[in-house]
Amino acid sequence: MQRESIYGGGVQNGRFSHRGKRIEIVNTNSWTDGGVAFASSVLLVNERLCSHAYTFAPGAYDFGSVDKNTVTISHDMPYLDLFLMVDTTPVSLLQDYYQLTGNPVLLPKFAFMRATSMPTTETIGRRQPKKVRASSLKTASDMLKVKRTTAVSRKA
Repeated sequence: MQRESIYGGGVQNGRFSHRGKRIEIVNTNSWTDGGVAFASSVLLVNERLCSHAYTFAPGAYDFGSVDKNTVTISHDMPYLDLFLMVDTTPVSLLQDYYQLTGNPVLLPKFAFMRATSMPTTETIGRRQPKKVRASSLKTASDMLKVKRTTAVSRKA
């Protein structure tokens, strides 16, 4: 346990590696330091082991806060349904996890546009962007080109 690196548990604000700590697997809807904005029972241990508890029940994981040689995983339920994945690299572990849960959503390119290229309350009165008919847009890349050419520039 001394050289283990343990990551996961969802969005555990203010915490990254959990070695020697106890974390709560419960959603507190808190984005402040120490809060849990999103609880997840997925853990990655030393880039070779991944575990996923098949539950949404609240729980607590202790990674040696009481005894440095003991790891305790508990959930508020009468049984523990746990998937363990062992592989040689972190990429292989993610592939194993995605085989279990499905691939993450891949958003289209235009979903990653910078928010500063969009008109805001500061720029709306200065200059209006050129209007483009929706029928003239053929692909997402065409849409990005149009957006770049019609973006309102900020002047000091």
